[in-house]
Amino acid sequence: MVNHRGQTDPGDAGSNLLTSAQHMADVAQSVISHARTMGVADILCAVEEMAGGTVRVVNRSLDSAVRDGSYSLSVTIYDRGRTGQAHSQSLAAEDVRRTVDHARAIAAQVEPDEAAGLAAPALMAFDTPDIPLFAPSAMGMDGLEDRALQAEESALETGNGALRVLEAGMASHDRRWALATSQGFLRTGSSSFHQSWCVALAGNDGAMVRDAWQSQDRHFQALLSPEALGALAARRTLDKRNARPVPAWNGPVLIDATVASSLVGELCAALGGRAQHQRATFLPDALGQTVLPDDIDLIEEPLEPFGLASRAYDGEGVAGRTRAIVEGGVVSGLFLSSASARKLGMQSTGSADGYGNLTLSSRQPGGDQRQMLTRLQRGLWLTEFLGGNVNPVTGAYSKAAAGFWVEQGQVAYPVHNLMVSGNIRDILRGVVTIGSDTHRAGAVRTGSILIETLQVTGG
Repeated sequence: MVNHRGQTDPGDAGSNLLTSAQHMADVAQSVISHARTMGVADILCAVEEMAGGTVRVVNRSLDSAVRDGSYSLSVTIYDRGRTGQAHSQSLAAEDVRRTVDHARAIAAQVEPDEAAGLAAPALMAFDTPDIPLFAPSAMGMDGLEDRALQAEESALETGNGALRVLEAGMASHDRRWALATSQGFLRTGSSSFHQSWCVALAGNDGAMVRDAWQSQDRHFQALLSPEALGALAARRTLDKRNARPVPAWNGPVLIDATVASSLVGELCAALGGRAQHQRATFLPDALGQTVLPDDIDLIEEPLEPFGLASRAYDGEGVAGRTRAIVEGGVVSGLFLSSASARKLGMQSTGSADGYGNLTLSSRQPGGDQRQMLTRLQRGLWLTEFLGGNVNPVTGAYSKAAAGFWVEQGQVAYPVHNLMVSGNIRDILRGVVTIGSDTHRAGAVRTGSILIETLQVTGG
């Protein structure tokens, strides 16, 4: 790496980034130096550049094409238990100093918190390996537009006049950062994120139904092909036509792999440090509690190469590591930042930015989608959540949903205007099995989840 802006190493070929890692490191170090001249001992600084392009097409023509880029600087100062944080979208030297001054002024005006402060040095990623996350697409705006048009055309061909495409799009972005603390920690990194999507609309007896599909990856070439993407969005939309409500039902429900990650999210929210400390969770004192059947594990893998939620360290510099969150149905890990860990008398788990890549799996998986429908036999195959909520303290669960009614392991007809309800603790304990039809939704991988009993009411 060279040490000035605008010239980066050969690994940046095809990326959207304009600033070298060395320049970002220099900015971060200047923050530390300026804060020290002011008598501040504990400083955390994060510098970032994000750049890329997004294209949307409608009616077989370009609707919008946006080339975007931004810088951000975040400065956190800890002064005798007082925390001050300030931000800037400029990396100019004068703005950097002003941001440091602002953070210090804020810290002087807040009440102290004995849990506030930098991460423990023993936990920090001073010399842990980097994780490969950087895979620039080298794709210009014309290339993004062409692929979006291909996705739209594929959806229209699959629909054969029975639908229209509301939007198809492609996006490709790169990110570079530097993270530094006054303990001598300084690391830089780069990552890429690419996405494609298609949204379709079809008639349904005077009403309209819509559905969509999207693909996300750090490797552009690993995205679903535009043709497959558009066709899948179209088929999902057409399959929802002629939906009907169902009568009240209290029985098994199969939650499709594409939406099952929401259950993982509810569980992880209950295991967060703030929720545990404030006991604002349906799982207080969660460690050691049985929350799932004994054949089910939830594993966090933040060190996965090119994972969508991978990181060698969190926003405090704490090293990531592979660990079990739930092992054999029993909670064995929480998601703690340095502050929440101190409040609980524990150590940070490197979760200042949330959780890393999570995989929910069964040691005795229920098979692919067809086999999971066979295991369901009769009941609701839930493929879409349309709103609702979960009470984080009581666990009361109520969500609007749609999907398909299944008889004798076969799809009978689409259903809509449903409400599924229960208590999240009972829902988790009532998991019969998890399918091998694994789907990745952001940070979470899981197969479809068969629930023993859920209350379903129709419209």
